[in-house]
Amino acid sequence: MTGSLGRTAVVIARITTAVVVTLLVALLIAGRATGWRWMRVVSPSMEPGLGVGTFVLVRPAAGDAVAVGDVIAFRDPTNPGRQVLHRVTNRIGEPPVTALETKGDANPLPDSYPVPADLVIGRLAGEAPPVLLIRAASLALTASSLGALALDERKRRQSARGRRGALQACVPAG
Repeated sequence: MTGSLGRTAVVIARITTAVVVTLLVALLIAGRATGWRWMRVVSPSMEPGLGVGTFVLVRPAAGDAVAVGDVIAFRDPTNPGRQVLHRVTNRIGEPPVTALETKGDANPLPDSYPVPADLVIGRLAGEAPPVLLIRAASLALTASSLGALALDERKRRQSARGRRGALQACVPAG
């Protein structure tokens, strides 16, 4: 690596790493502050649209604000520690909606229980397939690796210059 290429690589790596870290921190802070949250699909009930391992972004929504066809996240009324991501098939009670009927897209039958409106966490806002997250992490690691290589090259060159200077100082004048 030439000196200017090494410096350029260091600058690019530092900027890329700073941008990636800043974006991740901003997303986490904004999500916490606004109630938006990332969830991971852990069952095949929403395939083929949302496969196992897909990360989904859920924005807060009240139970009476969701429509038939919306994909929602909710606390399972039969197991309060479990969260479910299914599609709304029916609204019960008008107004206000008191419960929702839901179904996983891959399931042959609707869920066996109505979901009380107050157990709705939010509505699907977006998704990030695992491959996208892996690519983002790969980009950040590549940028960091380039920066580390550039720094290593810079230190090696500085060390070599220092050794040359020391050798020249030891040569008797002549």
